[in-house]
Amino acid sequence: MERARVAFWSVGALWFALSAGIIALYLSTATVSVRDPTEDVRKAADRYRDALHNVTATPTNDPEMLQARAQARATLADFWRAMANPGPGEERFALKVAFRDWAGQSEHMWLDNIERKDGRFSGVLMNDPVLVKGMRRGQRNEFQETQITDWTYMRSGKIVGSYTMLPLLKRLPPEEAARYRAMLADP
Repeated sequence: MERARVAFWSVGALWFALSAGIIALYLSTATVSVRDPTEDVRKAADRYRDALHNVTATPTNDPEMLQARAQARATLADFWRAMANPGPGEERFALKVAFRDWAGQSEHMWLDNIERKDGRFSGVLMNDPVLVKGMRRGQRNEFQETQITDWTYMRSGKIVGSYTMLPLLKRLPPEEAARYRAMLADP
């Protein structure tokens, strides 16, 4: 039986409760079995997606997602500067961090209430994990800077950063994508 690595974006978790200051969008990576060697990886991912409800599959080597994560990493210093000295209307700072559990499941999840001191990083998990075990929403978690895959904050009611959201917008119905794009500081 052939194995395929795919990434899952939870569109159900692509929700913005701006009044509550919650921005949750996460990526989960899992290994799924392909029943038939000729079966398309996306079909295998769709089987798994259906089990997770409201999840869209993205291959882990998706060039747009890899580019988005690279852009977020390349501009991380901008996030740290803004968080250290917020300008007018800048608030709700959050990081997307890749976590792996003891069973090898990995998931990229948003954390807020970020603390950074003496080379150590921690934040409070903003959603309940889908795949990673042993973590829960509201729990403070430590992480390494190398685990950060995206960042975001609000500036005068608009979303700054959140680079990994952009590839997802192409997978949404046009009206829904336009609604989210209107929330971005740089659409």
